[in-house]
Amino acid sequence: MGRAKLALGRLPAAAAHVDLDTFEVPDSKFARAAEDAPAQLPPTVQGHSYRTWLFGNALATLDGSKMDDELFVVGAVAALLS
Repeated sequence: MGRAKLALGRLPAAAAHVDLDTFEVPDSKFARAAEDAPAQLPPTVQGHSYRTWLFGNALATLDGSKMDDELFVVGAVAALLS
């Protein structure tokens, strides 16, 4: 159903208020260590973890949810290594 709404241009009202430029990858020691871990993987695969993090943040914003950015970016990167 969600894909059909997107195809028809029917976005949730809250989507107009999502500013992707405001999302910043955490700069903690934990997050930097996680980002360094998949360095041997192809850039396209590394990019997947950042897209996962970005879309997850956007969905949380749409839902009005607050999440731990540090844990979420580490989880998005760690999923590539499993």
